[in-house]
Order: sequence, then structure tokens, then C-alpha cells
Amino acid sequence: MLTLDLEAAAGEGTRTLVQRLRGLPRDRASVVDVAPIEPARLLSVPAVERALSESLLRVPAFGMVHGHQEVGTERITRSREIRGRRLGGFADIADIAGIGREFTAGASLVLSNVEAWHRGVAGAVSGLAGAALAEVHAVAILSPSSSQAFSAHVDAEDVLAVQLAGSKLWRQFEKTGGETAPGAVTGHGRPVSSVTLERHMALFVPRGVPHEVMSQGDYSLHVSFTFHPLPISRAAALALELVLKDSAAQTLPALADDREARLPQLIAGLAARLGDLDPTRVLRAVAAPYLDRDDAAPLAGALKRRS
Repeated sequence: MLTLDLEAAAGEGTRTLVQRLRGLPRDRASVVDVAPIEPARLLSVPAVERALSESLLRVPAFGMVHGHQEVGTERITRSREIRGRRLGGFADIADIAGIGREFTAGASLVLSNVEAWHRGVAGAVSGLAGAALAEVHAVAILSPSSSQAFSAHVDAEDVLAVQLAGSKLWRQFEKTGGETAPGAVTGHGRPVSSVTLERHMALFVPRGVPHEVMSQGDYSLHVSFTFHPLPISRAAALALELVLKDSAAQTLPALADDREARLPQLIAGLAARLGDLDPTRVLRAVAAPYLDRDDAAPLAGALKRRS
């Protein structure tokens, strides 16, 4: 069943796109064609406005940033009250007026895990995760004119950025060897390239490449699909879980005389099965939670049913 889900999630075009990403240089950003994930079906400014105004989003699903500095949540959120009593479960919902004030002042709106509530983005994440057999998330950034959400920085993940409205200038810097940790960098090298992304253009930025982004025109919206590295500890845990599931019928009787002798043999057998395990099964288990299924993205599933 998992194989069928993966095949349905990743069409031939998306698999070709991911294969192309794997072949791109790792030391610089590259413009890519993302037609297979259908940019026109991805996020729009009206969709962002609806999600905020209908209180679908709460912190930490959204926040605002200006020059790598976070805007205080108290300035962009509110709570629902009835007769002066604060309603439980409705804290930290979006305050449209507050968001508008900060946006006018130059702050960018950052939306995390967009696949949890937007159907088109959920489908793209599903296809990319199924094709890459990896953990994939979507982060969207809506910026006002000539604004910079983050100063020069490096990311811990490979990033595929798709421009959805307006335009953004992406500038890449020479690596100096010290940009190993994600976050803002102060000692990057000289600028080595720049590209302005217009609507439906895309840029692949490998992890660790120093870059900065500046919005152009009246406003700019882009979505970044992040391909997360797989920690070896998680891979080992998933592999063990698969082997244990395959060995669920094996037991060690509580009153057996030879329990101490048999236990090392059973553990050694598990270790041998770990060594023989098909690594693709582990990678499929990594990707499975990010497929476009109702139990993987409950809100996205609810929106699909409602529509």
C-alpha cells in the first residue's frame, strides 16, 4: 500500500524534477523549471489573506520577520473573548490589523508548514517527498516592497524556492568555509551571482550556500520547499521499527529455563535482519508522513472534503 501511495504522490514529471535537482551543482544556486509541480496551483496572496482572516492559522504557523529580527507575537496576534473572558484554544490567532501595520513598516509574513492547510501546496509537498523519499516541508514568505526578511544566511536544508507573485532578487555570496551552521552569517565572501525571480520562476539553493533575498515591486510572495537531511539516528530507529514489525510474532516465554541464553541469539538475529534490510523501505518510511493523505495533513484533508 505504501508503494502505491508513493507512486501516486510522485508523478513522472516530479520524479524527473527531483532527479534533475540531484544533478545540480552543490556549491551554487541554479534556476530550474518547476512546471511538474504546477506553480499556478500553489499559494496566492488571497489564499493567505483568507487563512489569516478566517483564523485558520495560529502561532507558530505564522510569524513576522524584518532583517532577521522576529516581530513580537503580541503585536500580530489576538485572543477571542466573550464578555471579557478569554476563550481557551483561541490564543495567538492572527490579528489582521497588527499584521497590516507591521507589513507596512517593512516586516515580512512567514508561514510555516503551509502543506498543513493549503491543498495545492500539500499536493506539491506530497509529490516531492514521494519522489525524493525524504522529509519535505513548505515555507512561504510574503514581503512588502524593497524588503528583506532575512539578512545574508545559510540554510540547513536544500531549498527549492518558487516565486508566486511579484518578484525577488536573490544574491549569492562566495563561501569562506565558515558557513557551516544555519542562520545569519556575517563573514560571507564577495557576491558571485544574482538573479531576479519573476512569477513561476524557481531557484534551487543547496544547503550551506550563503545568500540573501530582497523583494521587488509592490510586494512579493514565494514558497520554499525544504528537503531535510536525514539524521542517522532517525534512520536507525525507523529501520529497527521495520525489523521489529517483521519480527512481531517472535516471543521469549516468561518462564523458559533458557531465557538468558536465547535472548542474545534473538538480538543477534535482529541485528542480522537490520543488515539485510532493503534501505528503500527505510526511505519510504521517512517520506510516508509527508504524503498527501488526510491523516498526514488533517486540515488540508478537511479543506479538500469541504471543497
